Amino acid sequence: MQDETHSGITAGRIEHVLNNWLLRGVRAEDDGRQSIVYLAFVPGTDKMVRVAVSMDDRVIVTAFLDSKATLRWNRGNRDYFVQRYRDLEERYAGSL
Repeated sequence: MQDETHSGITAGRIEHVLNNWLLRGVRAEDDGRQSIVYLAFVPGTDKMVRVAVSMDDRVIVTAFLDSKATLRWNRGNRDYFVQRYRDLEERYAGSL
C-alpha cells in the first residue's frame, strides 16, 4: 500500500476484503486512471471497506472505511454502485 494509511485499516482487513468481497468492479477516475475496487464488510467494523487495486493487480492503491457505500448498501441502493463501477460483480453472502 502507498505511504498513507487510513484509520481502522490493517493488512488483515485488506486481506479479508480481497478474499470475501461482496462487490467488485472497475473504477475510472476523471484523470483516466483505473483501478479494480473491492467492497466488503469486515468483522469488527460497522462500515464497508473499499480496497482499490491497480489494474495489473500488483499495487494496493488505497483502502478505507466507506461510509457512503455502506449507507447505499444498507438502503438497498444498488444503482449507486452500478453508476460508479463498470463490469460490476455482486457476490452473494451465501456463496462465501
